[in-house]
Amino acid sequence: MKKTLIILFLVTVVAFVSCKKETTEVTPPEETSIDQIVFPSDFDWKTYKDVSISVTGYANSILEVVSEEGVVYQKIFLKKNKTYSGKFSVPGYESMVQLKYMGQTVDFDLGNGSISYQFN
Repeated sequence: MKKTLIILFLVTVVAFVSCKKETTEVTPPEETSIDQIVFPSDFDWKTYKDVSISVTGYANSILEVVSEEGVVYQKIFLKKNKTYSGKFSVPGYESMVQLKYMGQTVDFDLGNGSISYQFN
């Protein structure tokens, strides 16, 4: 009985001594004021970009301007053989959109900021 109590006591002591939380000190980064940050001269703080569009349809129907993920940015009712011209905005990170019109899908790169297309 004494041996069992001594062994139980030693196991308990070893368990408590060996379970110590490791602490590491983290030094916070040096604080920087907004006045100390240098921004490029062409930085405009915009989170979106404007895109001009000029499209012509062959029938009265709806044109959708959609992202690759399926987000609809613009819905336009196109009249038969009439050119629609306008502007819409997309998030700044967007580099490509799709035009969906009467079962057709056309991909456009937004690099130059304009879309011009005639559906046939």
